[in-house]
Amino acid sequence: MFVLKHLWAGLFGGILMIAMPVSALIWPESWVMTRYDALLVVAVVTQALFFVYRLESWDEAVALIVFTALGLGMEFFNTARGNWAYPEGGLFTIAQVPLFVGFQYAAVGICILRMVRIFEMRFAPFPPYWIALGLAVLIYLNFFTQHLWVDIRVALFLATVLLFGRTRIWFRSGGRAGWMPMLLSLFLSALGVWLAENIGTLTGTWLYDGQAQGEAVSLATLGSWYLFLCVALMVALLVIPGATQRVSLTHDDV
Repeated sequence: MFVLKHLWAGLFGGILMIAMPVSALIWPESWVMTRYDALLVVAVVTQALFFVYRLESWDEAVALIVFTALGLGMEFFNTARGNWAYPEGGLFTIAQVPLFVGFQYAAVGICILRMVRIFEMRFAPFPPYWIALGLAVLIYLNFFTQHLWVDIRVALFLATVLLFGRTRIWFRSGGRAGWMPMLLSLFLSALGVWLAENIGTLTGTWLYDGQAQGEAVSLATLGSWYLFLCVALMVALLVIPGATQRVSLTHDDV
């Protein structure tokens, strides 16, 4: 049940991960529609079907918009600086960024939001939420300022340990209660995203600066995904109705 719930939470992201290698194998350059545009169609149609069949809630729709905006903001900045690139063209592309990429960030955010709901997660002991949200804002800003001014990534890593080092994620699965250290959960989730990211580079969907097609993504990106998942979790808790009831300063309310 634990595994099935994870798969259900990551359904949207899983569909996108399948669509990338399949499209890379079958898509000829002679087709009128480009592969990037086809991936966008897959993402939009999938979301439309989720809403039609009520597989997605309104707060997940809000998360879709928020995470797409956050993701595209970083994409526009980093592609402009040459940190990574999308080698194929497409009609639905802005500033060399295919718009389907925004849905990939949304898939991460929606997955977290669904997991919080499906597993009935509670977070304790948890720092005051405004402090955690403030850290999330600093992390997101550092994704930009690290290239323009100063990189405070090490301080941000330390801040996550200081704030969440004692935090446990309490959850229920199959009628049983359990818990996991929050930082361990973030690291394992970052590892999962890193593995998924390799699907994108192995299929040539995107490439980092200096990376050859077929070459594995550097393990250094694990740190970036760990920090981004901190942001994603704080935003998800902000979007979920009654999120303040899911966090507490002590274990007493769990």
